[in-house]
Amino acid sequence: MRHEFTSTEIVAMAGASEAQVTLAGNVYVAPRQHVAGSLCPTFLAGPLLKRSPLLLVEVLFIDPHTRRSGVFRRGSDRLWVLHPFDADEPVNLQSVDLTLTASAIQAEVPPADEALSVTS
Repeated sequence: MRHEFTSTEIVAMAGASEAQVTLAGNVYVAPRQHVAGSLCPTFLAGPLLKRSPLLLVEVLFIDPHTRRSGVFRRGSDRLWVLHPFDADEPVNLQSVDLTLTASAIQAEVPPADEALSVTS
C-alpha cells in the first residue's frame, strides 16, 4: 500500500499516478544495474529502495509535482536524517555508491499539470 505525507499526516493512498510509476521505475533501474551480480541486490518495494531484504539503509522520495527529492539515511546514531535535493540536483544513493542525475530521474515523467489532470 502506498502512503503520502499531507501537511502533518500520513495518508494511505490507492494506486499511483503515471508520474509516480514512471519515477519509481526510473530510480529502480539505475541502482539495480549498478549492483548487478553483487551480493547486495537492490529491490523495489513501493517507494523504498532497499540494499538488502533484511536491512533498510536509505529511503528515497520524489515529489512528482515539484520534482524535488530527498533521501532519508540512517546514521551511525541509528537516527534517520533527511538529505533534500532540488529538482535540478543529482541524487546520491550512498548505500550503493551511485549518483542519479536529475534528467535520469525525471526521464519521461509527464509535466506536473498533466500528472494532476483527470480524464473521463
